[in-house]
Amino acid sequence: MAPVVNRRGGKMKTSAQHAEKWRGVPPSNGPKTRERAKKFGPHSVRRMFANLNAAACHPIGESNVEKYRIETTEYAVDKIEALIAEGLNQYNDEVTGSSDRRPLAVTVKDPISGEVLGGITGRSSLGLLFVDLFYLPASMRGAGLGSELLRRFELEGRRRGCVSAVLYTISFQAPRFYELNGWTRFGEVPCLPAGTSRIFMSKTL
Repeated sequence: MAPVVNRRGGKMKTSAQHAEKWRGVPPSNGPKTRERAKKFGPHSVRRMFANLNAAACHPIGESNVEKYRIETTEYAVDKIEALIAEGLNQYNDEVTGSSDRRPLAVTVKDPISGEVLGGITGRSSLGLLFVDLFYLPASMRGAGLGSELLRRFELEGRRRGCVSAVLYTISFQAPRFYELNGWTRFGEVPCLPAGTSRIFMSKTL
């Protein structure tokens, strides 16, 4: 058989010769890569890897960074948080078909003035009860008042259909108090000052 001659007058390699050249393709490139080399020649494989490398250097959507102004701030955070929460809540509602989030507070008041002296704030959502903030003045601690506030908070969570409750406290705050009230630790993250940690806890309702 006469050799095949390319337009420049040189001999063209057959597909078998291309395959021979590419038998050394690393196994990590896989049989499809070797098949491509055998069918289209090594240059097509080089182009394929060049395109993959270019895509890796320019992830999808990266150009969006240049379209907008990104800002870091500590001001007007309440307004920003409300906007983000609205968008996130809308997304959650669309995915779950449920919109059951509700705020919750259990407070203790001065019997005469009606002034709020302390209490618990949190929320319920998608079957979970969240304890966000819990505070009592030192003079009101140690006599069962905190446990009663927590019990009522949990009771309202059950009434709303919550199956579990979650919170985090700090190691110098009240992890032992929560444990005495039936809560269990499920995570711990070191923080400052040294030797301190945030403790994550839960309770089945």
